[in-house]
Amino acid sequence: MHNRGLLYLIISVVCFFIATSCNTEKRLQKAEVLLASSGRLPEVCANRFPPKDSIVYRDSVHFDTLYTSVYSVDTIVSNDTVKIVTTLPAKVITKEVIKFRDVYRENTAKVTELQLKYNDCGLKLYGVEIEFEKTKAELDKWKHTAKERWWFLWILLIAAFAITFRKRIYKFVKLFL
Repeated sequence: MHNRGLLYLIISVVCFFIATSCNTEKRLQKAEVLLASSGRLPEVCANRFPPKDSIVYRDSVHFDTLYTSVYSVDTIVSNDTVKIVTTLPAKVITKEVIKFRDVYRENTAKVTELQLKYNDCGLKLYGVEIEFEKTKAELDKWKHTAKERWWFLWILLIAAFAITFRKRIYKFVKLFL
């Protein structure tokens, strides 16, 4: 009787755990629906994954040359002196610097998701490497066993050949001795 009560207790505890195992997921879904209906879901998401802004400053320099006058040559004669005045064009160089400010907003939720996927892939790779090492060790063991069996087979064949043809081998050896 005591064993039957213990059995019922174990079965009821297992049934309880099975019945309440999805409870946390249902609570999460209800909380998401409640937050979405009240309009606070973006706020919660922004608090959990705040955006990171990166500001990049860069310059663009542009030169422009403008000629303000044309060539002119003036000749002035006074007594025995001749003055030739040459006017060259004057240059006006305009330097234009444009400053850009680029703002890059990082999606931290996506970064976190990708980091978790990367970690998961690393764990899977580690598991595969362990399985590979186990398989490699097993392969080496099987190669060693196959080599031992090959030599054993040759020894067995030589022994069977010697037993089968022992009289002829004895006569052949006796002939040379």
